[in-house]
Amino acid sequence: MKFSHLSIRTKIFLSIIIVVLVVFIDTFYITFYKSEQAIVKQAKEDNLQLLSNWILNINNEITYTEKIMDLIAIEIDKDKNLEEQVEIIKKKCSRFYAFFAFDSNGGIVFSSDHSKIDFNPSMVYKSLKDGYPEFLNLKKSFIFAPSNSALRDYVFVFTPFIKIGDDENRKNVVIAGAIKKDYLFRELKEFSNSNPEGSEWIISERGNIIWGRDKTLIGKRLQEVQNYFHVNIDKLHESLLQRKEGAISYEWQGKTNLIVYKHMENPDWSIVLVFNNILSIETLEKLKKYLIGIVLFNMFFALVLAKLLAQGITKPIEGLIKEASKLERGDYNLSLPVHRKDEIGVLAKALKKAIEEIQRRQEAEKNLQFQLLNEHKLAEVGQLVAGLVHNLNNPLNGIHGFAQLLKMKNSDNAEMCDMILSATENMKNIIKNVLSKTRLEQSTQEIPVDLNKVLSVELDFLQADMFFKHEVEKFIELDKSLPLIKGVYSDFSQSFSNIIKNALDAMRNTDKKKLTVKTYFADNYIHVQISDTGEGIPEKNIKYIFEPYFTTKRYIEEGQESRPAGTGLGLYMVQELLKKYNAEYDIQSKVGEGTTFTIKFPYAKQNNRQV
Repeated sequence: MKFSHLSIRTKIFLSIIIVVLVVFIDTFYITFYKSEQAIVKQAKEDNLQLLSNWILNINNEITYTEKIMDLIAIEIDKDKNLEEQVEIIKKKCSRFYAFFAFDSNGGIVFSSDHSKIDFNPSMVYKSLKDGYPEFLNLKKSFIFAPSNSALRDYVFVFTPFIKIGDDENRKNVVIAGAIKKDYLFRELKEFSNSNPEGSEWIISERGNIIWGRDKTLIGKRLQEVQNYFHVNIDKLHESLLQRKEGAISYEWQGKTNLIVYKHMENPDWSIVLVFNNILSIETLEKLKKYLIGIVLFNMFFALVLAKLLAQGITKPIEGLIKEASKLERGDYNLSLPVHRKDEIGVLAKALKKAIEEIQRRQEAEKNLQFQLLNEHKLAEVGQLVAGLVHNLNNPLNGIHGFAQLLKMKNSDNAEMCDMILSATENMKNIIKNVLSKTRLEQSTQEIPVDLNKVLSVELDFLQADMFFKHEVEKFIELDKSLPLIKGVYSDFSQSFSNIIKNALDAMRNTDKKKLTVKTYFADNYIHVQISDTGEGIPEKNIKYIFEPYFTTKRYIEEGQESRPAGTGLGLYMVQELLKKYNAEYDIQSKVGEGTTFTIKFPYAKQNNRQV
């Protein structure tokens, strides 16, 4: 059985199954052959998010600690014993390992927990003065992580300078609180247990290591520990100095390693995570099992969806087919679901439009038959007239001869004889033109054609139209140097006649009635331009004017003689007749102002159609 013989429901069902199989094959391929890129990408995203969470927690911790120090600077009683007050605060704030204070010269004012402190507070002052000299002018609390190896286990939070003591012994002091880095960075320390092959780093704004798993490296610059990364870290160092975030993946000893980094706003530090062998076998196995489970679930879901989808589509289509079958009986009164917003609704609207077009064309064909009948009658009359006109030649010749003889014998009647002679000459020219046009219109032989002459003849014959003769202003400008073109005379005469009659019809009900006919030769093209001051063509209709049966005029049988009538075949015939001459068209129209219709015939000496 051919696929085209299957029902729509079966086609849709089979198509969805094929799609599901393709998705399964693609997913299988991605799972087993493209997992590496997916894992690395996901690892970058997940760990950047992890860094964001840690940074948020560290920032909150530091902000809270600085607020405590600001509060100490405000609430401390400057006249009471400073050490006793700070000891009370320390008992309430377990985050602080120790407190001490020094004056503006670095002299230690007091130091708590002497037995616990494993550093010299004077070294803190020296490191602060060397690494952060602007602290002397700060008006709020701040945090500082010294690069001195003796102070590598601590981060210090300082109050701004405050005045203590009586007037005689008043001095400016800074109170410092020591916080263990392992406490502040406890989340990173916990994470290091799950990342045994990697490492974690806190880097200062100047590129110094503040904290890391190997404490012997604290205080060193990042470039000094490049061996820990097994890759050139110039890009990482540059990104950290620019306060950026990102991830770098690289290969080392056949393993894929990953560096993830992100900048903190307060303080101005960065966190760097290093993962060795990010693509572990265990991770891949978990991912494969997970994706296979997802694929199986999706296949089951897709099959259920396919069945529901097939039922949802075929039912309205069957109803549409049932209605469409009425067309075989000639019944155009169909109940179509044009209200639907889906593809069925689109199909129903298209069917409705097609029915309307069929009805319109049937009406047009009926009118065309009526027009052809009239034209057949006119053709018979034309043949009769042509015969009569031809038979008028003999009596006219007799009248012309007798008028000449009368003029010679009776000079007194010379003026009247001249009038008779002039009238007979006019009659002979009219007969000659009628016979010539009739002969040329009936010929299908290709001859050299003068388009100026064709236009002149058509305009002369239009003089029989009273509207054209008395109401229309004519402006005729024909290029006498226009080249001849080889073709069938009637192709051009019928085409130009149709366009000119359209122009006249467009001016029937306008105040200004001016017809312009021009010919000229330019850019290797013969141009025939016909312009009117009629009603104009709406822009939306211009693209349809060459389609058969398209017309905005009334149909012929409506019988209103004051209105133009047509079948919508005039310009269609123009296009068909001039197609073999490679004619091009340029239509410029503006509603209420008129239309300019230009036909361009390509001219080349080597073209055997041109003469």
